Amino acid sequence: MDRDELTYEGHEEVRLDRFLSQAYPSLSRNYFEKVISKGHVFVNHKPTKKSLKLQPLDEILIDFPPLDPLELTPVEMDIPVFFEDRDLALIYKHPKLVSHPAVGTTEPTLIHGLLHRFRQLQGLDTVRPGLVHRLDKDTSGIMIIAKNLTTHELLANQFRARQIKKTYLAVVHRTLEKTLVDAPIGRSLNDRKKMGIQPQTGKEALTEFVPLFTSKGCTLVKAMPKTGRTHQIRVHLQHIHHPIVGDPLYGFLGLDKPLNPPRILLHAHSLEFTHPHTMKPMRFTSSLPQDFSQFLERMGLDTANCPDLIL
Repeated sequence: MDRDELTYEGHEEVRLDRFLSQAYPSLSRNYFEKVISKGHVFVNHKPTKKSLKLQPLDEILIDFPPLDPLELTPVEMDIPVFFEDRDLALIYKHPKLVSHPAVGTTEPTLIHGLLHRFRQLQGLDTVRPGLVHRLDKDTSGIMIIAKNLTTHELLANQFRARQIKKTYLAVVHRTLEKTLVDAPIGRSLNDRKKMGIQPQTGKEALTEFVPLFTSKGCTLVKAMPKTGRTHQIRVHLQHIHHPIVGDPLYGFLGLDKPLNPPRILLHAHSLEFTHPHTMKPMRFTSSLPQDFSQFLERMGLDTANCPDLIL
C-alpha cells in the first residue's frame, strides 16, 4: 500500500475531499470520496469523513488502497532485451512509458509488457512483478528485471547495500564542472508531486556529476547516484542551478523553450552489478535513443570524440 503524509497549510477551512483532489490533480474528487469512505484517510491520526473541514496545520495521512494484481493483464509491447537467463533480464525502457501502475494510472505500463514478454512473472505474488527498481515515465534506458522471487530479494539487497552502480546521461543548462552533491532529499513541503532538499528531515543523497561536452549553453554530463532517492538526479541538479533540459518539474521552462527538447533529457546508460547466483560481475549499457542523440547533434555536441560515451 502506498502511503503519503501532508499538512494543510491554508488559512481558511476547506473540505477534506476538495483539498485532496487539489493536492493530487491526477485524481478526482469522486476517487477521494471513495477512499475516505473506506477508511484509508486519517486526519490528526483519526479516521474521518469527506465533509470534514480542515483546519490550519491539520496532519493528513493517506493509505492508498493496493492495486489488485488481477488487473495486471499482459499487454504485448516492444521491450528490447540486452541479456536474459533463467533468473534475470536486462531490458530497455522507452521514454513516455510508465514503469508500473499507480494511483491515477490509466494506460498500459512497463509491468503489463513484462508480463507478456516474461510469462513466468505472472505467477509472482506481487503487484509489481519483476521490478527491482524503476525509471520515471520520461526517462529512457536500462533496467534490471528479476524473474523469480529469490532473485528479486537478492538484487533488492544489492540495491539497499549500494552495490549496484548506476550511470546516467543528462543534458543540463549552463556549463557544469565536475562536482559531488551531498544533500538530503525529502518530500517537498509546498508541492506533493515534487521532492526537495530537506536538511533536517530528508534522507541521505549523494550524486557525482562529470561533464562530457559543453555547447550552446548546455552540458552533457555523466551522473552517478550513490544513493537511490526519488528524483535524486533531477533534484540535485536543480539544487546546484543546473537543471536538466526538458524537466517539467525541476527545470528552467523559460530557457527550455528555444531549445525545443523532446522530453526530459535523462537516460539510464549503464548498470554494473554481481549476478546474485553465479556471482559473476556484470556490466550492461544502453545506447542513447534517437530523440536524445538527435538533440545532441542539433546542439553541436561532438559525441564521436568521447570515449566515455557509447552511442
